[in-house]
Amino acid sequence: MYAGIDEVGRGAWAGPIVAAAVILPFGLVIEGVNDSKKLTPAKRHSVDRLIRHHAIAIGIGWVHAYEVDKIGLAAAVTLSGMRAIEELNRPYDLILLDGSDNYLEKTHHSVSLVRADSLLPPVAAASIIAKVAHDRYLELMDIAHPNHNFSAHKGYGTAAHIKALNDHGITKYHRLSYKPLKKYNIFLS
Repeated sequence: MYAGIDEVGRGAWAGPIVAAAVILPFGLVIEGVNDSKKLTPAKRHSVDRLIRHHAIAIGIGWVHAYEVDKIGLAAAVTLSGMRAIEELNRPYDLILLDGSDNYLEKTHHSVSLVRADSLLPPVAAASIIAKVAHDRYLELMDIAHPNHNFSAHKGYGTAAHIKALNDHGITKYHRLSYKPLKKYNIFLS
Protein backbone atom coordinates (compact mmCIF):
# COMPACT_ATOMS: atom_id res chain seq x y z
CA MET A 1 0.00 0.00 0.00
CA TYR A 2 1.30 3.43 -0.80
CA ALA A 3 0.45 7.00 0.12
CA GLY A 4 0.29 9.73 -2.48
CA ILE A 5 1.36 13.26 -1.53
CA ASP A 6 0.97 16.59 -3.27
CA GLU A 7 0.98 20.17 -2.06
CA VAL A 8 -0.55 23.49 -3.02
CA GLY A 9 0.53 27.06 -2.43
CA ARG A 10 4.28 27.07 -3.01
CA GLY A 11 4.18 30.18 -5.16
CA ALA A 12 1.35 31.99 -3.40
CA TRP A 13 2.13 35.31 -1.75
CA ALA A 14 -0.45 34.73 0.98
CA GLY A 15 -1.98 31.83 2.81
CA PRO A 16 -0.61 28.45 3.83
CA ILE A 17 1.22 25.73 2.00
CA VAL A 18 -1.10 22.75 2.21
CA ALA A 19 0.00 19.15 1.60
CA ALA A 20 -2.31 16.18 1.51
CA ALA A 21 -1.41 12.53 1.89
CA VAL A 22 -3.94 9.98 0.67
CA ILE A 23 -4.09 6.19 0.83
CA LEU A 24 -6.68 4.64 -1.48
CA PRO A 25 -7.80 1.02 -1.63
CA PHE A 26 -5.75 -0.87 -4.21
CA GLY A 27 -7.46 -0.88 -7.60
CA LEU A 28 -10.12 1.65 -6.65
CA VAL A 29 -11.13 3.88 -9.54
CA ILE A 30 -12.84 7.14 -8.62
CA GLU A 31 -14.18 8.89 -11.70
CA GLY A 32 -12.70 12.35 -12.10
CA VAL A 33 -9.56 11.81 -10.01
CA ASN A 34 -6.83 13.71 -11.84
CA ASP A 35 -4.38 16.55 -11.33
CA SER A 36 -6.40 19.22 -9.49
CA LYS A 37 -5.26 21.89 -11.96
CA LYS A 38 -7.12 20.02 -14.73
CA LEU A 39 -10.46 20.13 -12.90
CA THR A 40 -12.96 22.94 -12.50
CA PRO A 41 -13.62 24.10 -8.92
CA ALA A 42 -17.04 22.42 -8.97
CA LYS A 43 -15.56 19.12 -10.19
CA ARG A 44 -12.78 19.31 -7.58
CA HIS A 45 -15.36 19.71 -4.81
CA SER A 46 -17.46 16.76 -5.98
CA VAL A 47 -14.40 14.51 -6.43
CA ASP A 48 -13.06 15.67 -3.04
CA ARG A 49 -16.23 14.30 -1.43
CA LEU A 50 -15.81 10.96 -3.25
CA ILE A 51 -12.17 10.68 -2.21
CA ARG A 52 -13.04 11.40 1.42
CA HIS A 53 -15.75 8.74 1.29
CA HIS A 54 -13.55 5.99 -0.22
CA ALA A 55 -10.04 6.72 1.09
CA ILE A 56 -8.41 4.44 3.63
CA ALA A 57 -6.67 7.46 5.16
CA ILE A 58 -6.22 11.17 4.52
CA GLY A 59 -3.77 13.51 6.20
CA ILE A 60 -3.51 17.25 5.67
CA GLY A 61 -0.44 19.24 6.61
CA TRP A 62 -0.61 23.01 7.00
CA VAL A 63 2.32 25.42 7.08
CA HIS A 64 1.17 28.98 7.63
CA ALA A 65 2.65 32.15 6.16
CA TYR A 66 4.55 33.10 9.33
CA GLU A 67 6.16 29.64 9.34
CA VAL A 68 7.14 29.97 5.67
CA ASP A 69 8.76 33.31 6.54
CA LYS A 70 10.59 31.75 9.49
CA ILE A 71 11.95 28.55 7.91
CA GLY A 72 11.94 29.24 4.17
CA LEU A 73 10.01 27.73 1.28
CA ALA A 74 11.89 24.44 0.86
CA ALA A 75 11.67 23.60 4.56
CA ALA A 76 8.01 24.66 4.61
CA VAL A 77 7.14 22.31 1.76
CA THR A 78 8.91 19.46 3.55
CA LEU A 79 7.15 20.31 6.82
CA SER A 80 3.74 20.34 5.12
CA GLY A 81 4.40 16.84 3.75
CA MET A 82 5.62 15.58 7.13
CA ARG A 83 2.53 16.97 8.86
CA ALA A 84 0.27 15.32 6.27
CA ILE A 85 1.98 11.95 6.78
CA GLU A 86 1.67 12.25 10.57
CA GLU A 87 -2.09 12.64 10.17
CA LEU A 88 -2.50 9.42 8.16
CA ASN A 89 -2.49 7.11 11.22
CA ARG A 90 -2.23 4.14 8.86
CA PRO A 91 0.73 2.03 7.78
CA TYR A 92 2.04 2.36 4.24
CA ASP A 93 4.91 0.82 2.32
CA LEU A 94 5.93 3.74 0.15
CA ILE A 95 5.22 7.45 -0.32
CA LEU A 96 4.79 8.75 -3.86
CA LEU A 97 5.30 12.47 -4.42
CA ASP A 98 4.47 14.64 -7.40
CA GLY A 99 7.41 16.43 -9.01
CA SER A 100 11.13 15.96 -9.33
CA ASP A 101 12.05 16.93 -5.75
CA ASN A 102 11.84 14.03 -3.31
CA TYR A 103 11.82 16.26 -0.25
CA LEU A 104 11.03 13.30 2.04
CA GLU A 105 13.84 10.99 0.95
CA LYS A 106 15.91 11.58 4.13
CA THR A 107 13.08 10.66 6.49
CA HIS A 108 10.71 8.32 4.64
CA HIS A 109 10.77 5.54 2.06
CA SER A 110 9.61 7.71 -0.84
CA VAL A 111 9.83 8.23 -4.58
CA SER A 112 9.08 11.36 -6.58
CA LEU A 113 7.72 11.29 -10.11
CA VAL A 114 7.09 14.17 -12.48
CA ARG A 115 3.38 14.35 -13.36
CA ALA A 116 2.49 11.80 -10.67
CA ASP A 117 -0.64 13.90 -10.01
CA SER A 118 -1.83 12.96 -13.52
CA LEU A 119 -0.60 9.35 -13.50
CA LEU A 120 -1.14 7.86 -10.03
CA PRO A 121 -4.59 7.92 -8.37
CA PRO A 122 -3.40 8.43 -4.75
CA VAL A 123 -1.21 11.39 -5.80
CA ALA A 124 -4.02 12.83 -7.93
CA ALA A 125 -6.37 12.40 -4.97
CA ALA A 126 -3.86 14.18 -2.72
CA SER A 127 -3.67 16.98 -5.27
CA ILE A 128 -7.44 17.45 -5.10
CA ILE A 129 -7.69 17.21 -1.31
CA ALA A 130 -4.87 19.75 -0.86
CA LYS A 131 -6.29 22.18 -3.44
CA VAL A 132 -9.81 22.11 -2.01
CA ALA A 133 -8.51 22.59 1.56
CA HIS A 134 -6.22 25.43 0.46
CA ASP A 135 -8.95 27.20 -1.49
CA ARG A 136 -11.47 26.89 1.36
CA TYR A 137 -8.94 28.48 3.68
CA LEU A 138 -8.44 31.37 1.25
CA GLU A 139 -12.21 31.83 1.05
CA LEU A 140 -12.24 32.23 4.84
CA MET A 141 -9.36 34.71 4.56
CA ASP A 142 -11.56 36.62 2.12
CA ILE A 143 -14.24 36.99 4.77
CA ALA A 144 -11.70 38.42 7.22
CA HIS A 145 -10.17 40.72 4.58
CA PRO A 146 -12.79 41.32 1.86
CA ASN A 147 -10.79 44.14 0.24
CA HIS A 148 -8.06 41.66 -0.71
CA ASN A 149 -10.34 39.35 -2.74
CA PHE A 150 -8.49 36.19 -1.66
CA SER A 151 -11.33 34.04 -3.05
CA ALA A 152 -10.50 35.15 -6.57
CA HIS A 153 -6.70 35.00 -6.68
CA LYS A 154 -6.15 32.35 -3.97
CA GLY A 155 -3.12 34.23 -2.65
CA TYR A 156 -1.15 34.19 -5.90
CA GLY A 157 0.53 37.27 -7.37
CA THR A 158 -2.13 38.39 -9.83
CA ALA A 159 -2.80 41.95 -10.98
CA ALA A 160 -5.87 42.04 -8.70
CA HIS A 161 -3.76 40.95 -5.73
CA ILE A 162 -1.14 43.61 -6.45
CA LYS A 163 -3.88 46.25 -6.66
CA ALA A 164 -5.32 45.10 -3.32
CA LEU A 165 -1.86 45.28 -1.76
CA ASN A 166 -1.32 48.79 -3.10
CA ASP A 167 -4.77 49.93 -1.91
CA HIS A 168 -5.02 48.10 1.43
CA GLY A 169 -1.54 46.89 2.43
CA ILE A 170 -0.64 43.43 3.64
CA THR A 171 -2.32 41.18 6.18
CA LYS A 172 -1.02 38.67 8.70
CA TYR A 173 -1.67 36.02 6.03
CA HIS A 174 0.96 37.40 3.65
CA ARG A 175 4.44 35.91 3.34
CA LEU A 176 6.63 38.84 4.24
CA SER A 177 9.83 37.06 3.18
CA TYR A 178 8.68 36.93 -0.43
CA LYS A 179 10.53 39.55 -2.44
CA PRO A 180 7.43 41.20 -4.02
CA LEU A 181 5.95 41.78 -0.55
CA LYS A 182 8.92 43.25 1.29
CA LYS A 183 8.00 46.78 0.26
CA TYR A 184 4.53 46.41 1.86
CA ASN A 185 5.53 45.19 5.31
CA ILE A 186 5.19 48.63 6.92
CA PHE A 187 1.44 48.44 6.24
CA LEU A 188 0.73 45.24 8.19
CA SER A 189 -2.90 45.20 9.25
